Order: sequence, then C-alpha cells, then structure tokens
Amino acid sequence: NYNSDLAKSSLASIRDSSGMSRIMNFLLFLQDLNEWKQKVSLSLTELTLNSSSEVQERINEIVNYVIDNYKSKITLDEVASIANMSKSSFSRYFMKTTGNRFSEFVARVRIGKACTLLYETDDNISTIAFSSGFNNLANFNRQFFNLKGMTPRDYKRTVFKGLANE
Repeated sequence: NYNSDLAKSSLASIRDSSGMSRIMNFLLFLQDLNEWKQKVSLSLTELTLNSSSEVQERINEIVNYVIDNYKSKITLDEVASIANMSKSSFSRYFMKTTGNRFSEFVARVRIGKACTLLYETDDNISTIAFSSGFNNLANFNRQFFNLKGMTPRDYKRTVFKGLANE
C-alpha cells in the first residue's frame, strides 16, 4: 500500500543519490506507483496497445527477470519460453515494444550494474565485469565502450574526479 510517507522517502532517496543509483531509485519509485491500487490516471487520452495486456505483462515479467538474473546466462530460448512466444515472435515484439534488441537490453542492464559497482566499490575492472554478468573481459570492455563512449577504467576515473570536486 502506497502512502505519502513512502512517496516522500522515495523522492528523498532519488534526490540524495546520483548516477545509476538515482536511476534505479527512480525506477523503483515508478514501480511502487504502478502497483499502487488507488492510482488514478491524470491523462485524458488512453494509450492504445496493439497487443493484449497479457502479452505486455509477459514483457514486463521478462524485464524483471533480466534485472533479477543479470549475473546469470540469459538465453533467448529461456525468455521466449517465459513469454510463451517463439524466439522470433518474442524478438520482434521486444524490439517493437522497447526499441531495443533483447541482447542490447540485457547488455544495458549489465552495464548499468557495472557502472554502479565502478562508482560504489574499489573492485578491479575484471571483478566488476564478472559480477555484472559478463563472462568475458574483452566483451565487457567493448560493450561498455559502445554504451558509455569510454572504457570502464576511464569511467571510474571520471567518477572519482567528480567526487573529488564535490
């Protein structure tokens, strides 16, 4: 049950955090709001989905599954099965719904976790790569660079330089 004290606490945690922690706090806040039974839509226009809400819920289940299991190997077979779709149907639907290929989404979740670890820990890059669900350091570095435009080492330096200036 969502109430004003919880909302104030959530908003304070968003305000007082930064980087990936801030984004995760914001997403948790949105999830709490979405689950609130007394919510009322303020929009006068309704979003028309081309698919059933059942399929949309399955996609949400997949998103939550990836967030909860980013450290493990996540296969297209496995998530298509969870969504009760064929691999090709799931891939098309996921791309249409999110604008990302499924593999890109998984990489974004893992890189997001890596950014948090780079920011919050003193762990070395390879430990962070493996803790974030990557099983290959070269792949981690390549994907990190593709998404962030810098290496994990440069990201860590940038974060610490920013902290030193605060």
